[in-house]
Amino acid sequence: MPPDLPAGVARTLPPGAPADDRLVVGIDGGGTRTTAHLWDAVTEMYLGTGHAGSSNIQPAGVTGACEALDLAVA
Repeated sequence: MPPDLPAGVARTLPPGAPADDRLVVGIDGGGTRTTAHLWDAVTEMYLGTGHAGSSNIQPAGVTGACEALDLAVA
């Protein structure tokens, strides 16, 4: 079951928005894990979830944090 979008976040594109803006990524990054969720703003379909390790630069370092973010959204 896809998570609900936070209050105030639109599920559809505003009129005149470019089609390239149809995908919405939400990332929750922390010290132990990183989770990314992907939505299609035009069809309002939940497309999937990605997971990775820590994206906090304190334990993972800058390189490790960037790698976790890349992996979660890949």
